[in-house]
Amino acid sequence: MRAQSANKTIVKSEFKKSEELTFPEQQVITYNFVVLREKRTDKAIDVAHTEDGLKMNGNKSGRSFYYGLPLSKVLVTERDKENRIISIKPHKKYSMSYNVYVEPFYPRKFKNPFLNMCETTWVNKALQKI
Repeated sequence: MRAQSANKTIVKSEFKKSEELTFPEQQVITYNFVVLREKRTDKAIDVAHTEDGLKMNGNKSGRSFYYGLPLSKVLVTERDKENRIISIKPHKKYSMSYNVYVEPFYPRKFKNPFLNMCETTWVNKALQKI
């Protein structure tokens, strides 16, 4: 490897400037959503009002995005005498996966058109949660 190529930094994504934001994106910013993103690509995985909301969600096979473990291991349910669920809380002994991070939701722009479409999808999902 040449010394010049070692100095290059890979830009995965960058934040949109205020002039580039569409009206729905401006609305989402005002509601202070948080987003869970992959570290490798900065792709949005989930959006919620709080970080606790991100802990409760998973994919269709039952794996938590936040912890990287099955939801059955991560979530603790409290039940009453009739076996009805009273509350569901995340287990305190597990920590966030090393592959993801949480940040306030501010739309990004990518060089990859597919990732731009994914970002638009999460803006629309956030608007549905308002």
